[in-house]
Amino acid sequence: MTDPLRSLLAGRDPSLSLALAALLGRAGLDGAVAFGDLAVAYREDYLALRQRAFGESRHEGGVLSVDQARRHLAQSVLPRLATDRLLAALPEPLDDASLIRFHPDTWNALEPGRGPARHQLLELAVEAVQAAETAGSPVRAVEGGLLGARGLTKIYRRRRVVDEVHLELRQGEIVGLLGPNGAGKTTTFYMIVGLVRPDAGRIFLDDEDISALPMYQRARRGIGYLAQEPSVFRKLTVQENVMAILETLPLSDAERTERLERLLDDLSLKHLRSAKAYTLSGGGRRRLDITRALV
Repeated sequence: MTDPLRSLLAGRDPSLSLALAALLGRAGLDGAVAFGDLAVAYREDYLALRQRAFGESRHEGGVLSVDQARRHLAQSVLPRLATDRLLAALPEPLDDASLIRFHPDTWNALEPGRGPARHQLLELAVEAVQAAETAGSPVRAVEGGLLGARGLTKIYRRRRVVDEVHLELRQGEIVGLLGPNGAGKTTTFYMIVGLVRPDAGRIFLDDEDISALPMYQRARRGIGYLAQEPSVFRKLTVQENVMAILETLPLSDAERTERLERLLDDLSLKHLRSAKAYTLSGGGRRRLDITRALV
């Protein structure tokens, strides 16, 4: 595999590398394969990847059906590969007999060493999946934003439940509030996001005092709130759940689709995009909640 191709795929959605590997494994001498055969090969490589990356206890890997693989390829993966000029223009309409072809430049670069190239593409996909699922502490931005609270105070019925709390959160940090029941953790959080008005103290986002802003204006500035209880629409699919929030934003269809794909990538939900929310595990539902909050 050439260095430019590796650079283009590194760190991106593992579906891209996986689809190219499946196509490379099934393509004829002309660099083409029927779409239906590609979907089967993609699913086989996907399940092998999940087993290799996470072992047999990783049950979510078995969710992907051939129909789901077909939809995922047609709606998301193949159009992006064609846009990157790794594939030739896609046939319309796209059915099982349609031929999916490498772009001539890509085929000329990969075909002479297709065995090693396929192995390298699968390795890229494994690395990307493992990185997405086992990411550690986020990297702090060099000039990141600052969310701060100074002297936050809240009194209920003469009881001071929050007493002059000061805190700072810098972009990229993960901060937890620890304390026994009734210590004021939730109330402090509610005051920061705008659910509860403090009796004293100020809240700042960078150098802007946002203490008087309503919750929706704070949300537009990037201060989100994720409820403790799941808030997903149980009978909608993962993709429909995220799209329901995206449709509230003033975006074009292309922008909405691009953001949907990026969000599903960020929380490793692409393989579950067609699953109904009520079928997800507890962790899967939580990841979907987080994805919706990040819209």
